[in-house]
Amino acid sequence: MSKINWYINRLTLMSPLEIGYRIKEEIKKIAEKKYFNAIRIDIPEVTLNIHRYTNLKDREKIISFIKENNLLDQNKGKILLEHKFSFFSFDKEFFGKEINWHYDYKNKKESSIIFYKDIDFKDFNRIGNIKYIWEVNRHQHLITLAKIYYLTGDVLYKEEVCSQISSWIESNPYLKGVNWTSSLELAIRLISWSWIWNFLGEIETGLRERWIDCIFKHCKFIDKNLSQYSSANNHLIGEASGLFIASIIWPFERESKIWRDKSYKILVDEIGKQNYDDGVNKEQAISYQQFVLDFFLLAGLLSKKNDIIFPQKYWDHIERMMEYIASMMDVHGNMPNIGDADDGYAIILSDEKNFNSYQSLLATGAVIFNRGDFKRRAGRFDEKSFWLLGIDGYEQFRSIEVKSFTPVKSFYKGGYFILSIYDDTEDEVKAIFDCGPLGYLSIAAHGHSDALSFTLSIGGKKFLVDPGTYSYHTHQEWRDYFKGTSAHNTIRIDGEDQSVSGGNFMWLRKAQVKVIKWESTEGYDFIKSEHNGYSRLKDPVIHWRGIFFNKRKGIFKIIDKINARKSHVIEQFFHFSKDCLVSKIQEREWEIKNDDKGMILKTDNKFNTEIISGSLKPILGWQSERFDVKEEIRTMVNRIEWKGSCVFETLIAIKNTGKANVKKFGFSDMQRVVKNPEDRVWSSVNTSRKN
Repeated sequence: MSKINWYINRLTLMSPLEIGYRIKEEIKKIAEKKYFNAIRIDIPEVTLNIHRYTNLKDREKIISFIKENNLLDQNKGKILLEHKFSFFSFDKEFFGKEINWHYDYKNKKESSIIFYKDIDFKDFNRIGNIKYIWEVNRHQHLITLAKIYYLTGDVLYKEEVCSQISSWIESNPYLKGVNWTSSLELAIRLISWSWIWNFLGEIETGLRERWIDCIFKHCKFIDKNLSQYSSANNHLIGEASGLFIASIIWPFERESKIWRDKSYKILVDEIGKQNYDDGVNKEQAISYQQFVLDFFLLAGLLSKKNDIIFPQKYWDHIERMMEYIASMMDVHGNMPNIGDADDGYAIILSDEKNFNSYQSLLATGAVIFNRGDFKRRAGRFDEKSFWLLGIDGYEQFRSIEVKSFTPVKSFYKGGYFILSIYDDTEDEVKAIFDCGPLGYLSIAAHGHSDALSFTLSIGGKKFLVDPGTYSYHTHQEWRDYFKGTSAHNTIRIDGEDQSVSGGNFMWLRKAQVKVIKWESTEGYDFIKSEHNGYSRLKDPVIHWRGIFFNKRKGIFKIIDKINARKSHVIEQFFHFSKDCLVSKIQEREWEIKNDDKGMILKTDNKFNTEIISGSLKPILGWQSERFDVKEEIRTMVNRIEWKGSCVFETLIAIKNTGKANVKKFGFSDMQRVVKNPEDRVWSSVNTSRKN
């Protein structure tokens, strides 16, 4: 997409007020560029009292806890001392004796150290993949090194941290270079520095003065460059959190009070604006749920330690956001990859190999809200929760009585419905149906074109998956695929996405979804919904889907109805986890296995069925569980060209659940058991759309 087209698309999604704001920003840029070499910033006095999340004076107790739980990974520290990094597609990638903070080590491209607003960080030819530059510049790896110094007293780690901080300050003069192009990146770096600062203790005077100077400039920059209007999504939350934390850790005379009050208000306002009352973050992206939740949590916990009180509604939102996570999580702690994910974290405080960021949030939440059901879902008290809550938090966690967790099954405002049985047990069957909005604000930046898609897990094993994200600013064809309709377990019409993309983080036309019916009883779960994404076609099309789950027999019945007049190519996709074996057992009947769990899928006889894996033309049959890493999976494509309205039936029988064992089920059995007297709700599925 050309820059001109991108700007035109972007303008169409702006209000008149935002257009006026953007014009003012361009004028400010011209003036700032003209005079930025002459800018002089006087650094006010800072009161360097100890403002911490955790009481680090209890060093002996802390070391005892770390040793008892085998949490000190000095081997990782030694690898980091050698400047070897593991993130995205990197595994112990060597960054050289001196780290180049402007270099994309993956694509071998270096950005220029010029005025920051002259840098287009999305320009791959000049910058490379900006994510590979920004990730190491977040300095989250330095938290690990500073933490090891605090626990061992080995000065090698402190010297390395100080050396890298000094190198970064020297290499990134104020307003020059790619590391000044995003306020969010500055905010995350400040959060990292707040922990590094406290772990290091005494810092050599020369570095301390230069570091404080740089910290003040970070705060000043964020304050003047907060995300606004259609860009005010997770970025604004992160920026406010970083500014709030910095204003407490490094209280600069008059300025910090102003920054603290301003960022406090933003956090209180945005937690309500950017999250539904049911706890779902409006970006409609699971990964960003944990991302922004950490920002809110970090600010809230630090405020408690410093006698700053957030209102109860702030904490109520946090608790509901955690309830949503606990409900969406399967029995083994897996979360569906709904929406964008870039492996981004507000803070990295754990080096545990089995660390799960979602379970960690629940462990922290168990203590804050005294929730025994959160404790059960968390499973244990992890290292990150320990650093946030300290010894007292650990003791409180141990004292909380474990309670069974009953998931919230309907998130009407967020648009997610859970069809499940034997929740939180090894026999759990869990389908998550997506009928939520596309995303947040006019650009819906991190949403995917996934209306009426669903995922399915059995006993904590993944079966039907959302393939993920893979890329952001690079690999345009892959970005388009992973956020497009064909990468989700839903229906596509005429090869078109349900919603119309206008750029990597921009949707021009958005499918509107309507929930028609939801029922959940002891014997069944039932959801029926429709979307109008294809009403834009010359011959308008409406797709509605109903899913009925017979809990007594372990059978899902999926009905897809297409309302149209003329001929259309209809495609139905099912994406199987990389761990699944897929085999055809008879005509239109497929067996899918994942370890000791399994299911049988029966397709509609109208379809022509194909199993595709690792296709490049067209792109299909891929999964991305980590940013910039993809691998082949098996994808079922059911395709037909049909004139007029039509109905398609798909049946799924769960195998080897223990309690709902349908090991030898055939298609005729599946049809029979789904027709029970209690299935009265299903009668509406095979009638007209108005029902």
